[in-house]
Amino acid sequence: MPDFPLDVLPTGVRQFVETQSAVVGCDPSALTMAALVNFSAALDHRFGLKLMRNGDWWASPRLWVLLVGDPSRKKTPIINTAIRELEKHQDRLRDEYEAALARHLQAGGELKDGPIKPPAPARCERYHHRDARRNPVSP
Repeated sequence: MPDFPLDVLPTGVRQFVETQSAVVGCDPSALTMAALVNFSAALDHRFGLKLMRNGDWWASPRLWVLLVGDPSRKKTPIINTAIRELEKHQDRLRDEYEAALARHLQAGGELKDGPIKPPAPARCERYHHRDARRNPVSP
C-alpha cells in the first residue's frame, strides 16, 4: 500500500504527523488518517456542503477510518495521539459548562419583587465519544 502523501497536508498538520509518528514509532499514514478523523469529529455536523449548484445533494463532514493491524501495531497509541488535544479542549469546555451550570443553579434566589426565573442552563459541547452504544451517546 502506498504511503499517504504528507505534502498535501497543511504545514502544522504535516509537522505534527512527522514528529508524533517518530515519537510513537508508528506509520505516518495511520497517524494522518487518525488526525483527519479527529478533525471531522470536531466539526459541527449540523451543516453540510451542497455538492451541486442545482441539485439536492448535501454532504456532511463525516469521515470514517478503520485502522487495521495485528496486535501491538500501535493502533491505540495512534488514536490517543491524534485525539489528545481535542480531549483537552473538550475537558476545558466541560469545566466551563460545570461552572455555568453551578451559576445557573445559584441564580434561583429571591429579589424584592419575588422569585426570579433562572436562565436556561448552558449546553455542554461534546466532540468525541469512545462508546458507540446508543444510550451513552444520546444527549
